[in-house]
Formats: sequence, C-alpha cells, structure tokens
Amino acid sequence: MRVLQVIPALSKGGAEAVVVDLSNALHKVGHQVSVLVAQPTVGDGSREADLDEKVELIYLTPGTKRKSITYLNLLCYILENRKTLKRFDVIHCHLSLGQYFGVVWQILNLFTRRESPLLVYTCHNVGANNPKRQSPIDHIGAKIFDIYVLMAQDDLWKRFALRHKKSNLFFIENGISFDLSNNRERFNEWQDKELTVGTISRLQDERMPWKFVEIFGEISRLTERRFRFIIGGEGPLLPTLEAQGAELGLEDRLKFPGLVLSARDFLREIDIYLTLNTR
Repeated sequence: MRVLQVIPALSKGGAEAVVVDLSNALHKVGHQVSVLVAQPTVGDGSREADLDEKVELIYLTPGTKRKSITYLNLLCYILENRKTLKRFDVIHCHLSLGQYFGVVWQILNLFTRRESPLLVYTCHNVGANNPKRQSPIDHIGAKIFDIYVLMAQDDLWKRFALRHKKSNLFFIENGISFDLSNNRERFNEWQDKELTVGTISRLQDERMPWKFVEIFGEISRLTERRFRFIIGGEGPLLPTLEAQGAELGLEDRLKFPGLVLSARDFLREIDIYLTLNTR
C-alpha cells in the first residue's frame, strides 16, 4: 500500500510525533510511505531525523514562506502532480494544511472519485481551547473526508456525531505506552522514595499549563511527603509559570527543562506522568 502523509512541518509537537511514529510503523510492516511538508524544519525543534531513512520526505519549498504563499504552493503542487498523487492508496492529512489539501483535492476530483485515494483526516485539536471559528471548519471537514479521526472526545463532537449520524467518524486514543516489565524496579520502595511527577506541554494559553502548577501546589499542600515536579516544553508562558510556582512555594522542587527532544528519555526521569485530557 502507498501512503502519503500531509502536514505543515515536522517540528516538535503532538501531531508531528503521530505522523513520524505512524509513518515509521507503516514502513516497518512493508508499506511505501511519503511525507509532504511545507518546508524543512531546522535546528533542535525538528523531528525529520526521527523518520526512517526509507520514508520519502517531500518539501513544497526549500525555505520558509508566508502562510498564504505556502497554501498557493500546495495548490500548484496538487495541480502539477495529480497523476502522481492518484497512485497513492491513502492520503492522510493533518492540521490546517491537511484540511486545505482535502478541500482542494475533493474539488479537483469531484467527478473522478473512483480513481482517487482514500482521503483521511486526523483532527488533533479536539477539546483544545480553539478559536470559535475552528469547530465549524472541523465539522465541515467531517463531510469532506472519507475517514475522519478524532484524537479525543468532547461534547461538541459527541453532539455532532449523534445529530449527523456520520459513519466515517472514528475515535483513536492518543497516549503514552511503554513496557512496564522493563521498569518494575521503579516501583520498589515507593512508600519511602522521593517521587518525581512530570508532564510535557507547550507553554502557551491553549494548553493551559498553569493547571499543572496548580495541581503540583495542591499535592504539596495535602501531604508532607517530598515530591519533585517537572514540566517539559517551551513557550511564552514560562516566566508566568515560574512566578506561579514561586507563589505556591515550589521554587526548589519545580523544574522547567525546556524543549523535550526525546520523550523516552524524559519519561525515564519521572515516576508519575500527569496529562490533561478532555471529558
């Protein structure tokens, strides 16, 4: 099977991690995988090196462009490569660039759908603090794509699914999994050891990272037991979160190590992983 993944960039982020992991897994079981991105991601914030070397990486442009130019370049790419794109069995789209790809693709192939690949969209922003205009756009997408995948559930999508009785909506849990059999020693003497509680989050408004600091403060208030706390990630709210931690008396126990380049290494440093979910 030939699969094309479409995503704006392979920077550090949850959607990007899904694309890299899924592409590598598909290649490992024998499928031919390509990833189409707007432009290269450079520096420590890139996930491109995590892709298997046999997964094809396609750039719309060799350098950074304005968003409007990127969308125009994608339109031109689709028009110039329609025959090549139709050779894929599945085109799997992600984020805003993927939504745009799906709309353009369906319009161009309005009368030739039998020849087109299966069009899949994964909605990574379910339950997030999105702009009000985003939900209607996402709901329109559920009518455009052959398969629409939700990475979480919330009341808006629950009502939408019941109201429209869409059979192309699927929910796939997104989370962390690792082999506990290799980590059993971590659970020895838990009653006595100092435990580390941590999470990974982008430090910006829509991710509400201050909730983690509030929880850490509450843990410290409710027990005399010593804990250490870590919030991995970077963003503009870092100074605010540091000040919040100081107000709660967590200065010596709350750490912000910055951008997490390896989630696996980060998980080795903590005993309890805390995550913020919808519903």
